[in-house]
Amino acid sequence: MTLAAIQPAPTAETIRLRTDPVRSRDAQRFADHLSQAGAQPRVAPSRDQAVRTAAEQLVASTLVLPLLAQMQDDPFRTDLFHGGSAEDMFAAQLNTHLADRIVAKANLPIVEQIYQSALGRSGLALTNPTSSRTDLAPALNTHG
Repeated sequence: MTLAAIQPAPTAETIRLRTDPVRSRDAQRFADHLSQAGAQPRVAPSRDQAVRTAAEQLVASTLVLPLLAQMQDDPFRTDLFHGGSAEDMFAAQLNTHLADRIVAKANLPIVEQIYQSALGRSGLALTNPTSSRTDLAPALNTHG
């Protein structure tokens, strides 16, 4: 069986598109735009951004996520406001998503400290010094 045998018969609209040069040209331009949209390369994040993202994920998973999980283990939780089995199944995914968003938007000083420490230990210099958030967050005293 060939591909031509599987293809549907042309409709009146497709015949009109093939014969009308303006519509045919517009359809071709549209198809070209669609093919170009998928072919554009994705820009890899910079090294600084990758280090900052790793620091944010570390803080989210070690500090914020346990707090969110503990808040859901409420001793006064009743069946009246319970979301059912779906809430139980997807609570961990929701907590992970919320923890990531909280850390990304809260500008926590510990994220900046971990970021600076990771850059200092790896010997990497900031490629974009304005990407550092030290001017926005006070320094965290890690020595007591």
